[in-house]
Amino acid sequence: MPRKSRELRLSQTKSLIEAYADAGIGHADRSFRFMNDMSARLERGKGLSKGQRNYLDNLIDQGVPKPKNEEKVKEILEAAEVDGMQEVSSTLKDFAYKVGKGWSLSEKQENFLSKLLAKAEK
Repeated sequence: MPRKSRELRLSQTKSLIEAYADAGIGHADRSFRFMNDMSARLERGKGLSKGQRNYLDNLIDQGVPKPKNEEKVKEILEAAEVDGMQEVSSTLKDFAYKVGKGWSLSEKQENFLSKLLAKAEK
């Protein structure tokens, strides 16, 4: 496999970071933070270790991961964009991330999420 140029790896990384953000996968995700760190290193002209290059290239090849409960995640993200929900937008996005990972919410979290979704519905 031919080695990628710094410019190609940087542009692919930036595109993937943007795709992660569009999918609602943000700073809570370890891979997202890693890509941001590697992007910053590449922009500063720093090199990446072999392991960092391999991991970054694997992330680029995989693309944006599909959420486990796509419909619910979509509903939560849409609620986060509703006018008047700006104050709780980051909370909703955090819930969307957790649901998308297939993680269970506590009973209190489920109740709070239901209230926020009902508020967005109004």
